Amino acid sequence: MRPTICALLIATWATACHRGNDHADDAADGDASGSDGGTASGSDGGVPEGCEPDALLDPGPMDLRRLTHREYAATIVDVVAADPAQAEALVATFPQDVVTSSFDNDGLHQSISVLLGERYLDAAQQLADAVLADAGRRDRVIGCDPAAGASCLREFVGRFGRRAMRRPLTDAEIDALVELASSQSEPDAQASIVIETVLMSPRFLFKVELGTPDPDHPERAKLGGFEIATRLSYFLWGTTPDDVLLDAAAAGQLDDAEGVSAMAEAMLDDGRVQTAMAQFGAQWFRLEDIAGQARDPEQFAEFDAALQQAMVDELQQLLQRHMFGEGENFLDLYRTRSTAVNDALAAIYGVTPPGSSTLVPIELPEDGERGGLFTTAAFATASSRADETSPVQRAVYVRKLALCDPPPPPPPGVPQVQPEDGESTQDAFERHIDQGDSCAGCHLQLDPIGFGLERFDSIGRLRDAYASGDPVKRDGTITIDGTEHAFSGGVELGALVADSQAAQRCVVTHAWRFALGRTEDPADECNREQVRLRFADAGNDFRSLLLALVRSDAFRYRRIEP
Repeated sequence: MRPTICALLIATWATACHRGNDHADDAADGDASGSDGGTASGSDGGVPEGCEPDALLDPGPMDLRRLTHREYAATIVDVVAADPAQAEALVATFPQDVVTSSFDNDGLHQSISVLLGERYLDAAQQLADAVLADAGRRDRVIGCDPAAGASCLREFVGRFGRRAMRRPLTDAEIDALVELASSQSEPDAQASIVIETVLMSPRFLFKVELGTPDPDHPERAKLGGFEIATRLSYFLWGTTPDDVLLDAAAAGQLDDAEGVSAMAEAMLDDGRVQTAMAQFGAQWFRLEDIAGQARDPEQFAEFDAALQQAMVDELQQLLQRHMFGEGENFLDLYRTRSTAVNDALAAIYGVTPPGSSTLVPIELPEDGERGGLFTTAAFATASSRADETSPVQRAVYVRKLALCDPPPPPPPGVPQVQPEDGESTQDAFERHIDQGDSCAGCHLQLDPIGFGLERFDSIGRLRDAYASGDPVKRDGTITIDGTEHAFSGGVELGALVADSQAAQRCVVTHAWRFALGRTEDPADECNREQVRLRFADAGNDFRSLLLALVRSDAFRYRRIEP
């Protein structure tokens, strides 16, 4: 069976594309009408020149995207009724996805190595065996008795192929799979080879998006309904489209911006969106950096796996509330006094313990030094070293993740700044700046941001002095929206960030990258500005941002590369 499946994989590989295949797919659907995204009017000014409401917008480049491992795991749960634990165990054997300055779904950094191909094949065989070994799964996936003959086989191929390929199979595709299955004498073997073959197909492993060329505008193509259904489902739900979405695509309900927006509205009421957006938030704010941290047990005796998990859970709950809480301004994430703690976090924050190992909502004092993301133990831990804070790491975190203004990378071979005997962390960085080497320019921009957050140690506790005994200096400066601001502590910094247009644009940028699986292109300026204005007009409501993204030309069209 293995040589047959590998041969089919090689034969079908030629149908995959990467920014250059401009022939309509056999299953592409929908017309090629022009832009209907519109432009909202924002209170902070008009759109850039050339971005008028009736302008034809460049949808930007598009890359062939493979299913990420998390998407693969969720998809096989839906398509072959895999147990979630089995799905997680299978993808744990895959070589890790590349996570860039974007997200793990960035098409430019996805490929299938020989090792990953072997793991896909092993997974397909294990999944097929598991389907046939369990009566309940067999009924859910196959839907009839393979021993019934050709009628069951053809029905199964069409139904299973539609769910797995995320579109109806062509007659030729059905015929090829039926013929392949018929080469096996036993009914179970016939069903097994269909499952394995489909799960190894590039049309399953990749999101193939070709669309239909626009006859009036040959430089772009409109994505078909099934392609839009796939985009919507993996963006908002993190998994393959269900039958409702596929039926909507077949009925033409996803052929224009209004239809896509209406479907997305309904999808946002499904609990799966919170799972997908939790993954978005976790990657955006580098929550994985917390789980991999270690601390000196003599300095940080309370730092253990349970505390690390509480840090992650607190930030996840902050994100979820500001994403989906009714009437929430998402940017209030940076200044809110509402959070949740358990006994371990309460000890870090110096507040009354709730008497619980699970998180309990609390309100932090309005006149206190805590409130907002930059005062959380999660932020302090993710942006620190194992033994001490790092003003540079904290500044990079703020500029890169909250303001989308990352500094250039340091020159190769530059050692970390280390305090000398009797020096505090801040003294060491100030000495480094005074030496005037090639790094001084960047440090002059970064260090003052980190210095303003030095009240928080490397697990987020408030402190008055360094280990050297020198008092912690609390003052910092940051330039936002072209203006330099002085601040002291995470609360004041959070307020500055929350009120900035830079942070607003940065939310759009991260959501854009996650939705489209790519970093922004210069041609995206108008589309991104339209999305930002809708976000601003909705009071920075996160749901409105998601809806603006899915109705944009960049989400519903692709550029045809020369």
